[in-house]
Amino acid sequence: MLNRLRRANPNLSFIRPTDESFARYGRFLGREAWSDLVRRAADTVDPAAEPIYIASIPALEELGIPGSVMEEVFDGEDAQVGICRGPNDRMNGMEWHDCPEINVAVTPMVLLLGHVDEIVDGTWDSRQAVACYLEVGEAVSLDTGTLHFAPCRAGRDRFLSIVILPRGVNTQLEGPSDGDRFLRQTRKWLMAHEDSPQAAQGVPVGIRGPNIVVSF
Repeated sequence: MLNRLRRANPNLSFIRPTDESFARYGRFLGREAWSDLVRRAADTVDPAAEPIYIASIPALEELGIPGSVMEEVFDGEDAQVGICRGPNDRMNGMEWHDCPEINVAVTPMVLLLGHVDEIVDGTWDSRQAVACYLEVGEAVSLDTGTLHFAPCRAGRDRFLSIVILPRGVNTQLEGPSDGDRFLRQTRKWLMAHEDSPQAAQGVPVGIRGPNIVVSF
């Protein structure tokens, strides 16, 4: 599938989470430790349903997260386990956090990635993006400051991803944003591309360059 994606997207740089170059964005967490969680998500969540993000799903959280991951990635901080699903095939926006985020691929998927140190004067050029292809069952931890958004599907079927974050991330802000226009939810910053639904909904535009589409 990766070779097919590369042929269909000659202007997009594809990497794998096992490549050395992925270290700029996060680290590979393997596959074996996540098999039960992937099976549970595949059994309980319909990836063909309407596009949705659910921050916390008790049926997934009750399985638990490997203790070593909790210490190494979240420094023992309580975490929420949710899902993101849908037919997305383009960038639309980029978000980042002040904490790591774990993504586990229940279906094959592509993560479009960048880094906050590439943002200049409140804008980021989408031509700096790399595309990380994840196979079923693979998990990655995205570092603090890694730009990302909803995964893109790697084929005609909709994607389904498990999303693990410190509890409370992506919830409604409890206080003012202190003038930071990209701070949209708790510990979540987001910028939109001008040709995106997010921009039409009022998310500040900060992405220049093409609104990247992953073809297959």
